[in-house]
Amino acid sequence: MLESFARKLKEKNRLYGFKQLCILMLKAVTRKILKLDWDSHLLMSKELDSSIDLPLRNDITIRELELNDFQNNDWRSFMTSEKMAFYENLKKRIAFNTYGAFINGSLAYVTSIVWDKIILSAKIDTADRESFGYIMDSYCHPAFRGNGVHNYMNQWCLSKIKESGRNKAYVSVLAYNIPAIKTQKKCGLNIMKRIRVICWGKYTYIK
Repeated sequence: MLESFARKLKEKNRLYGFKQLCILMLKAVTRKILKLDWDSHLLMSKELDSSIDLPLRNDITIRELELNDFQNNDWRSFMTSEKMAFYENLKKRIAFNTYGAFINGSLAYVTSIVWDKIILSAKIDTADRESFGYIMDSYCHPAFRGNGVHNYMNQWCLSKIKESGRNKAYVSVLAYNIPAIKTQKKCGLNIMKRIRVICWGKYTYIK
């Protein structure tokens, strides 16, 4: 257990740097004790004016997943009990699809596309917008990072949104997640605005 925790800390330090790691640890404590959490998101978007040309990746197989698929013990790292509760509640209210990317039979990447709603910290942004797809909660298993899986799947999601007849895509990225921001920019998404989210108990404040 300690070894797993140490690996997670090392990975976060590699991705976000020591300063942000310390902030994340402080937030974990305040979330546990005070039920207080806060984040700054960058809302990014792209006009899908033309079809998306996907790079060739014969090693990746993609299929739609259901929530009960995550009962598989090998997939537990992709879906904590807290996240499962969030998704089960979300499923009652809005339309979304979850997809998994498999490499050599192993689940390497999970992402969801929410249709015509933007989700920020369990609160739906109901602002009046055109029909669109919102890429949410993308996660690549550490064993498969560094070989272009995230970039490929981001492009695949954009293609999926375009195929649905929608011409705009949104994604929100935590402001400190520089690697994810670079990937989104590489895929042609631009920063629209910064959104601050504060959660305290059952209350959520978005600015």
